[in-house]
Amino acid sequence: MESALAVGPMFARHIGHRMYRGEYYILQVTSRLIFVRDWDVDIVGQWERAGNDMAILSTYNTNLEEDDIDQATGKNTRFERPVLCDASFEGDGAR
Repeated sequence: MESALAVGPMFARHIGHRMYRGEYYILQVTSRLIFVRDWDVDIVGQWERAGNDMAILSTYNTNLEEDDIDQATGKNTRFERPVLCDASFEGDGAR
């Protein structure tokens, strides 16, 4: 798509929402996502283990590269959780 024609992710989400026709599962992802083998089986299993029909699974994706996928198994070889924020204390905490 030409960048001049792009209207942003919120409009794309709006269009996706309008396409909903009562499907049992909905998946919304970023365009940078790399899928591993059996990702669908894994995510449905996670949702079922939540034991709640209204469960919502959400995550912030790891920076996965093509070489982080095992070519023989199709599975992720990089196991880490991204850190979105950091907190620290300054001084000794005494007032």
